[in-house]
Amino acid sequence: VIGETAGSMLGRDLEALFQRAREYKKEYGDAFVSVEHLVLGYVQDQRFGRQLFKDFQISLKSLTSAIQSIRGKQTVIDQ
Repeated sequence: VIGETAGSMLGRDLEALFQRAREYKKEYGDAFVSVEHLVLGYVQDQRFGRQLFKDFQISLKSLTSAIQSIRGKQTVIDQ
């Protein structure tokens, strides 16, 4: 992609993804952002993520349920 506008759009979208991941980190009571936080945040991405997960018929609800069943009551407390 060429041009300043495209670069700044990517920056905003990436920052939004990280912000959503930080919100999931807080919601899950974790000390660090983990892969599942990023994946959950990506499901809500307006540019690519939402459509990608839709194409594979993966909803936010089903993904959250799968992550919860794997994590159990564990939290991310170290890197």
